[in-house]
Amino acid sequence: MLKEEEIIKTTINEIHKKLNIDKKHQRLFQTMREGIYYKELRKSIVSQTLYYYDPILMEIARRGGLSMRQARHFQTADVRLMLTKDVDMSNELNERIKLCAFIMENGKTSLYTGKKAQQYHKRFVEIDKNIKELVGMAVSPGIAKGPVKIVINPDAFYKVKKGDIIATLQATPVFTQVLSLASALICDGGPGITSHPATLAREAGIPGIIGLRMTTKILKDGQIVEVDGNNGTVKIK
Repeated sequence: MLKEEEIIKTTINEIHKKLNIDKKHQRLFQTMREGIYYKELRKSIVSQTLYYYDPILMEIARRGGLSMRQARHFQTADVRLMLTKDVDMSNELNERIKLCAFIMENGKTSLYTGKKAQQYHKRFVEIDKNIKELVGMAVSPGIAKGPVKIVINPDAFYKVKKGDIIATLQATPVFTQVLSLASALICDGGPGITSHPATLAREAGIPGIIGLRMTTKILKDGQIVEVDGNNGTVKIK
């Protein structure tokens, strides 16, 4: 491992010399490398944790006479009550499966079901299909206007033509091959400015907006929209 690290360090130093990169930018590139490393490390640890936790969750479900689907809606305190106090959680879990809402209030997270959850669902989730403007997080500057193409996965890449605006749930690196045709990228998801759709839009040099939540549910193929990557808005024409 030490030899491999030495080879990497030597290679980086050679690149610095060849491109005449000063100390300031060497530090910036190093920070970027470390950021990328820890981002992927985090994802790897989360994936491993979920993989190894499933058998534990299966055992919790077995002891409570529940399905895995029900068990996935547990809160930590619920497991303790069920296992130590013999509390039957099945009805409450079934209500959570139907609809539930986690709301942060005064620094405390509360879980709601039933009518209260429906109220929050109507307020934050339900879609107004007559809306004329969507607002999200601007992650790549510029303004573009053109027809939308809904692209959920690579199977739909064939639809994208020069100047189209790609609307998707969450762009991944595989989208690189069609972004050269697109005039903008808009996403329902995307956790921040370092997310895949954000970096992909910037690399492609096109306007990008993430966190729009409902573009793929409201917009249709061929519909004309204006994307403002400076302010994070999508206007439906």
